[in-house]
Amino acid sequence: MKRIQLIVAFIAASSFAFSQALQKAPTFETIKKADKSINSNNNNGTAKALGTTIWSSDFSAATEWTIGGNGAQGAWVLGTTASMPSPQYYTFIQSTTVANGIAYFTGIQFLLTGTVTSQNAWIEMTNSVNCSSDNIISFEFQQAYRAFNSDMTYVEVSLDDGVTWEQTTDINQNIAANSSTAETTVIRNFTVNQSTTVKFRFRWENTSTATTGSGYAWQIDDVKIAALSDHDIAITKHIYGSTTLGETLYYHQIPFSQTTGIESSAVLKNRGSQDQTNVVFTATESVNGIYIGSTAPVGILTNGEDSVAVTTNFTPSTIGDYQLDYSISYNNTDDYPLNNTVESYKFSVGEAIYARDSSTQTALGTVYGQTSGATMTPLNGMEAGNAFIMNQNANLTAIDFQFGNTINPGSLVYGQLYDDNLTVIPNSETAPYTMAIGDEGTHKTLKFDSAVNLIAGETYVVVVKSTSSDFSLATAGKSAPQTSFIYYLSDATWYYTTATPVVRMNFAPATLSSETSISGFDQLLGAPSPADSFNLEGFNLTGDITVTAPTNFEVSTTLAGPYSSSLTIANINGTAATTKVYIRLNGPIINLAQAGDIVISSAGAIDKLISLQGQTYDYLVSSIGSVTNTNANGEGTSVGDFVSLTGVLHCGNFSNSGYDLTLIDSNNDGISVYNITDLNGYVPLEGDEINVEGQIEQYYGLLQIVPSTITVLSQGAALQTPTIVNNINEVTESQFIELQGLNLINGEANWPNNGNVEVTNGTSTFRVRITATSPLAGTATPVGAFYLTGIGKQFDSSSPYYSGYQIFPCGVGPFCNTDVSVTVSGQTITANASGLSYQWIDCADSTEIAGETDQVFSGFGIDGSYAVIITDGACVDTSACNFVVGVGLNENEFSGVSVYPNPVQNVLKITNENGLLESVELVTAAGRIVYTSKISSTEFEINVAHISSGIYFVNVRSANSTKTFKVIK
Repeated sequence: MKRIQLIVAFIAASSFAFSQALQKAPTFETIKKADKSINSNNNNGTAKALGTTIWSSDFSAATEWTIGGNGAQGAWVLGTTASMPSPQYYTFIQSTTVANGIAYFTGIQFLLTGTVTSQNAWIEMTNSVNCSSDNIISFEFQQAYRAFNSDMTYVEVSLDDGVTWEQTTDINQNIAANSSTAETTVIRNFTVNQSTTVKFRFRWENTSTATTGSGYAWQIDDVKIAALSDHDIAITKHIYGSTTLGETLYYHQIPFSQTTGIESSAVLKNRGSQDQTNVVFTATESVNGIYIGSTAPVGILTNGEDSVAVTTNFTPSTIGDYQLDYSISYNNTDDYPLNNTVESYKFSVGEAIYARDSSTQTALGTVYGQTSGATMTPLNGMEAGNAFIMNQNANLTAIDFQFGNTINPGSLVYGQLYDDNLTVIPNSETAPYTMAIGDEGTHKTLKFDSAVNLIAGETYVVVVKSTSSDFSLATAGKSAPQTSFIYYLSDATWYYTTATPVVRMNFAPATLSSETSISGFDQLLGAPSPADSFNLEGFNLTGDITVTAPTNFEVSTTLAGPYSSSLTIANINGTAATTKVYIRLNGPIINLAQAGDIVISSAGAIDKLISLQGQTYDYLVSSIGSVTNTNANGEGTSVGDFVSLTGVLHCGNFSNSGYDLTLIDSNNDGISVYNITDLNGYVPLEGDEINVEGQIEQYYGLLQIVPSTITVLSQGAALQTPTIVNNINEVTESQFIELQGLNLINGEANWPNNGNVEVTNGTSTFRVRITATSPLAGTATPVGAFYLTGIGKQFDSSSPYYSGYQIFPCGVGPFCNTDVSVTVSGQTITANASGLSYQWIDCADSTEIAGETDQVFSGFGIDGSYAVIITDGACVDTSACNFVVGVGLNENEFSGVSVYPNPVQNVLKITNENGLLESVELVTAAGRIVYTSKISSTEFEINVAHISSGIYFVNVRSANSTKTFKVIK
């Protein structure tokens, strides 16, 4: 339980108009037995004379009164309303003779300065009066009084000329804080036993501390002591409830399911001089005329009192408005009937609302004030609410409340349930409401995610709460003692309040679901998506529940179906048991932004909505190049598209689980293939030609396709020749590349098992990413310069995506800078590098020429194209092919051959005007064949757009000989 203590914070004067009577809450012994009491209506109108006047005073003669006290501060004053301090804080006395003078005590002057200490001050009659003819007398006076917290307003009598004081009577009990008494004419009976030395005094007492005690003021005028009238029965206390003498709470709105017998009872006092018999208290239902209940007749001796209750309680039988009126009767005509009437009890019976605040009264509908956390220091939020007793088991679906006149837009408000020890009921916090401009004074409903089961006979405290200090709740009507509560976050303390917060139970029909939104429906066109689900239940129902799916979605109560656009869940005795509802997407056309709301409806219930989002897609057959375009920020322009791509896997799988692959097509365009899990057991191999269906995504700048399906078309397909590059950037992303002339920056002896290494070619620095599955992982690094082949990738955390480039290697070797140039002289070819190993080859078929291992090669006397393989330790390199004209060569045989354009950018053309060419091949300066064709033709076209810039050789062969042409890319 939360700790309980007195308020210690000073309450600023500007807050008084909206405060309420707060009282320490030391224990919560039995809030089930808290009464709702209403004082008798002893005001308004002119009273009939009660008998002979013995003494009176209008305060025009100061000598008639003596001022005294033994408190620490404050004293009564004889003056006028004009002399009272801080007049803006109270209502002045209404006596017609106020101009003659009044007596008053003002506590407000100390409360405003926060200096309240013990106060005990009185004003008494200077001289005693002779009441020798009377055993009981009537004491009457005019008053004005406004309460704050813990002040007491007493009248006392002395029968020995002021030596001792007795019969202390608290005149203004249970006046709500910042409220004024309605009893402006006060009449009380006192026993004087025919004393000849009777005195009366008025006493103000406060024993509280600085910031919580004292009150506004008490004003007195027109005092009169008189003999009793003969016949005067007064109602001093009136209680309505459902147990003996109303030991229950008081409701203005009652759900029909919680109706029970409403008892009417009262405390009757005989203030007349004569004993009375056959006194009857009667309650009458006046709106519908369906009930009259009376008490058994009783006799009441003079100055005596009796508690009475009607013999038959009133139980409402239908929904509607009701009003109970009260009266008394006895054998004689009452001399002063104004003190034996009380206000009517107005209430209504409905389907859902359980309310104690009087703003629900049919005839009144008034909001009296508010409570807020702004009355505390430091400023902070609060909880406030009321206790409710359950007469039947019930399912609470919501909490209703009304804002006061201060809110904080954007702050959250919640509802909560406690038991009668102010311990939180598990799972009883409502969904939040966000305060908005214009909410001041409005009514709101806070709904539970799941209904809270309440047990008959138990008491529950229902509160509304917010952490905002600008949060306020409307209050209406006076609360029964210790049955309305405020919890201030500023001091983490519960307090009682006598003002009733407008916080109500709501048992309205309700449908509750486990979800408020469901997303991620992915439907491949032609078949429904996999189903998702939510749980649904209903409480306090008056009809079945209907679940309606939005367009292109379907619902069912079983996973297997059948599915339809709507379904019905049966209401059984007001409840729909928890039911799992399945939902799937089944759209007829491609739509990547499918959206709508499931509507859950039932008679009398607020529709429940579940937001749905998904997509209906199909795979568009595309080239890799068409889906890897980017905008000015490096962001993929095809991200989110569903596509079908075909290509060949280059390098291996860079991931231990799932896939991290690179797919490159015949146009040498590449894209990453990434998935966290394997698909149908597929184990990728370099050279697999595959078709991938999936969605384009971008991860840290790297474009990738997330596959839904992978289909192997062939294996062992030819790979692209790695492109030799001197830098890695956006152009090299997902490309098969080669970096040459590299050295380790930090001299690592081994490649990491899973990590990064920095390398340089002397001009630029490159990041090498070694994954655990890389063929280099954990192996020794090269000694000396080396080259790397691998895949260009990117890891850039934010747009624009133009950094974070790296290479994932799948091959490494020594970098050789051997001179492979040759000199051709006639039929002789000489390797320019000396002192090395040589092997001459025939470029026509790349076969080694037996025995030709010298630096100089003389040819065979016939036309031919030849090259030399030079070995320098671990480095092996091949020269360019060189054509040698043999003896008797027809110089005009290749006169019709044209190789153009030269230099070339995209397409190299070879034509022969003199006949067919049997084969054409394109060779790098290092001797690597990058293109070959053995189809006899008079013209050839070679796409060289994707190869690196440099010197290349074109070898053309006719039926009798071969010739080489040099071209520049």
